[in-house]
Amino acid sequence: MPPRGLKAVIEMIDKTREDELTCEQVHALLGAYVELKGRERAVEMPLVAEHLCLCRECLEEYQALARILEGKQQN
Repeated sequence: MPPRGLKAVIEMIDKTREDELTCEQVHALLGAYVELKGRERAVEMPLVAEHLCLCRECLEEYQALARILEGKQQN
């Protein structure tokens, strides 16, 4: 059995698709993505949603942006 890190890399490669977005493309779309609500995100921007499931760095960017926007809405 491969080490845990190697197994994760193999799983990511297995989930790779031809129509994936790059991190740069996702960063350009995050503003629009974070403004969508719940299920709308997966329906309207499925490639962004999928990328965020696979890329921890982009997910962290999204979460940070979401926190900032939530803070502005509360003020």
